[in-house]
Amino acid sequence: MQTAVRDKHINSLPSIFVSFLLLSFHAILVIYINSTFLEQFIPASRVGLIFAAGSLLSIAILFIAPWLIKKIGMYYLTIAMLLLEFFFVGTLAFTKVTTIILVFFILYRGVVASLFYFFDLFLESASKVESKTGRIRGLYLALANTVVIISPTLAGLLLGENHFERVYIVSALFVIPVLLIVIRNFKNESANIESPLGVLKAVPHFVRNKNLRGVLFARTLLQFFYAWMVVYTPVYLYQHMGFDWKEIGFMFTIMLMPFALFQFPAGYLADKKYGEKEILIFGFIVMSLATIGFSLVDIPNFLLITIILFLTRVGASLVEIMTESYFFKKVDEDNSNIISIFRATGPIGYLVGLLIGSLVLYLYSFQILFALLGVIMLFGVYFTVGIKDTK
Repeated sequence: MQTAVRDKHINSLPSIFVSFLLLSFHAILVIYINSTFLEQFIPASRVGLIFAAGSLLSIAILFIAPWLIKKIGMYYLTIAMLLLEFFFVGTLAFTKVTTIILVFFILYRGVVASLFYFFDLFLESASKVESKTGRIRGLYLALANTVVIISPTLAGLLLGENHFERVYIVSALFVIPVLLIVIRNFKNESANIESPLGVLKAVPHFVRNKNLRGVLFARTLLQFFYAWMVVYTPVYLYQHMGFDWKEIGFMFTIMLMPFALFQFPAGYLADKKYGEKEILIFGFIVMSLATIGFSLVDIPNFLLITIILFLTRVGASLVEIMTESYFFKKVDEDNSNIISIFRATGPIGYLVGLLIGSLVLYLYSFQILFALLGVIMLFGVYFTVGIKDTK
């Protein structure tokens, strides 16, 4: 019976992988143009505040997720969120009214974060073999990243001379196949997912466990890094360095390659040989040095900037898969509901990061902002040194 249940779970993995891949393409296609899109309607120093509001909504959804799952069920809740996501992004493509754009952008940011959380619950339900956690998580991310690395180039080509509506339309269209796969294949898997504890009730698990607490702080720092780099790098390259969107799109495609190249091998090495700790420390050091290096470049040298951005993501890709692997090795079938607080690091990192980033950018320059980010990443080494390795 246990083998049959496991086989049933394993058989659902391809549907989860494909859905996550398409959802990632949907999100990444617009993620690097969002800040420039908003800058058409509000000053650059306030763009971070709109992102922060979206993160606040994400946190609110995570708080009420247990109640929603209990009342509606994972299957119907996921379908409802996908429909809302399609509507919000589609509206961004066609409206020119500033108030509607800002409100719908906040709603879209809140919903898309919750969708990735729901897919985490699906994946955790379908993959219960601890000895393969790093490989399953690494493959899960690597498959998606292999496809989404082309999305910045595609976004740059679609954008042309500021045709943002084209990018948002294509992004919205990627939600449709995800919705169809969920409707057809996820109903049975949804029945295996219990309502999670929620963020507040899950906090004591991290307070009592030094290892989970350390990886939680490391993950929050990673999200802090993503917040500043995703929101401010496109504006900096476009407005201050003078690159056009075709150049930026190609630059970002190269930048994202480490997520496809290194995450699965790193997950395999963490499972088989090293554990996660050493790779985590190395990742944070590379992130820190490369980001500080980015702050020192004051000329629009395409090759040099691309190499530096590539190195920032070498570090980030290692930190991402190692925090995933470590956390999900520590979270078994009996306490998998604490995924909620682990996923809350995303919106929390964005919320705190963009509030601070908006203040730094208001007072200082982009160079100071990126230099400070590089220094902050060194705290990841401090949080990681104290955890007990899995090998």
